[in-house]
Amino acid sequence: MLKLFQNMGHMFRAFIGLGLAATWAYAASMWYDMGEFGPGMPTIIGTGALALLAGVGGLISLLRMSFSASAPSAKSRNASSWGEDQPSDFDADAVIARHLAKRQASEAASPASDTPSEPQQTRSGPVFGRKVVP
Repeated sequence: MLKLFQNMGHMFRAFIGLGLAATWAYAASMWYDMGEFGPGMPTIIGTGALALLAGVGGLISLLRMSFSASAPSAKSRNASSWGEDQPSDFDADAVIARHLAKRQASEAASPASDTPSEPQQTRSGPVFGRKVVP
């Protein structure tokens, strides 16, 4: 399913890039046909360069889409057939058991007291808000 969304993104970028390339190339050719009444040669060259860059970007997106569609996915490499998963080495229950054991060990090692062992440090800078008087 993820590959479908990835390919849709590549296709969308390719259409946008190729559409912009066609638009800028058309604008550059129309301005070139205007001659001296047009915006000038630097503008035509810049617009042509933008068309070239957008076209190359669109083609790269098309190539990435075609290569990602032909490459086997991780699921198809790991599974022997559709709907059949290979067993993995990951055990979620073991991870949770290790976490709880570490947590109990750290709670037992630290003394539980209501009074802090170190006095709280006060700020020397300005304090915003309501002043609390003890």
